[in-house]
Amino acid sequence: MLHKELIRTRKGFSPVYSLDNEEHDRYWRSYIPHGNFYELLQKVIRVLKGTAQSRTAIWLQGAYGTGKSHTCGVLKHLLSDPLEEIEDYLKTFEGSKGIQVSAQWEALRKNKRYLVITLKGNTGIVNERYMEFLLKEAIRKTAREKYGINLTTKTEIDLIVEDLEGKTDEWVRENFETYTTKEALIEALREGDESALEEAINTLAKLGKFYHIDLNGWLKEVNKTLREKGFSGIFIIWDEFTSLLEEGFVSKVQNILAENPNIYLLIVTHKTAEQLRFRLERDTLKKIQDRFETHLLSMQDITAFQILSRTLEKVNENQWKLKRHKYFTPELKRLKNFFEEHGVETGKVDLRDLYPIHPYTAFLISYTVNHFMSANRSLFEILYSEDENRGVFNKFLNKEVDEEPFF
Repeated sequence: MLHKELIRTRKGFSPVYSLDNEEHDRYWRSYIPHGNFYELLQKVIRVLKGTAQSRTAIWLQGAYGTGKSHTCGVLKHLLSDPLEEIEDYLKTFEGSKGIQVSAQWEALRKNKRYLVITLKGNTGIVNERYMEFLLKEAIRKTAREKYGINLTTKTEIDLIVEDLEGKTDEWVRENFETYTTKEALIEALREGDESALEEAINTLAKLGKFYHIDLNGWLKEVNKTLREKGFSGIFIIWDEFTSLLEEGFVSKVQNILAENPNIYLLIVTHKTAEQLRFRLERDTLKKIQDRFETHLLSMQDITAFQILSRTLEKVNENQWKLKRHKYFTPELKRLKNFFEEHGVETGKVDLRDLYPIHPYTAFLISYTVNHFMSANRSLFEILYSEDENRGVFNKFLNKEVDEEPFF
């Protein structure tokens, strides 16, 4: 009998969480809250309440596979969804610290709600002006698509479209490589097509036409509209910010925050401050650390055990129980006590429910993700990947149970 005849990885459990493309509206709820996450939420609370030594930004650091994107997805929902829709998730917070943070978060959200913007990577940013434009369009698009708020404060796109409306199709064909009609170009711009925008900006610049709307003034107008709609401010989550940090764009972001007290920011990098000290000037790094609440995200032992137990699905439960009874010895059962005596938390997980994953394997997966910072291999890649080199668990499932009873 093969392992795959007994067990499989649960369908619908996504190996990769994408902030900008959540396939399932409720998938964020599969995130397992833990002590490290509670500490992050407390830092967010301090920033939002203005008690974080004048800091209005958070720098989230973590190795590949530690769940940074999923963590940010949960934070996005906790900040922006109506309170009644997140109360049941807050009730899943465990332990004295979890219960305390749950109460603090509920108290915060009773009077405040935030419009959350998610960005990823450098998204073609070549200069500070383009960064400003990107922020405006991201805010306007999110307000419209996620919250049904039509922000009428004009951006550069509005100015470009107004200019183009006075042109002819022939003029478009003469000056643009990609578009042959005015209507198609304008439609692409209004839909936020980045390639259309880049071509429009470059083409019009060659003709001596430049468009710029002051970001700080624009944000003040937008915040006024959002307050009327019940929002206390804008919270920007910028995933994969490492390259922008290294290219020096963070100073521009800090200036935006300084001018706009109702704008908050969380940047995410896979490199820690220690790793970046060789890429950034000492003064630059110190300024960032002075102005940002920093948080190192690590996969908790308890999280690894819980994720594994939730990910595995029985194909033939009766046969699985027979094999588990045969190979999961009393000595292995006692590993739970051994782990916890040595500071490794397993929570409420019954180690037997991990079968055929050996308890030591579960612990080593967590340890590897946390300590080998350059290893782009997460727990989910190990479990789900079908790649010949990465998909070690899928390869294991094709083995005979009696020849190799444990993974």
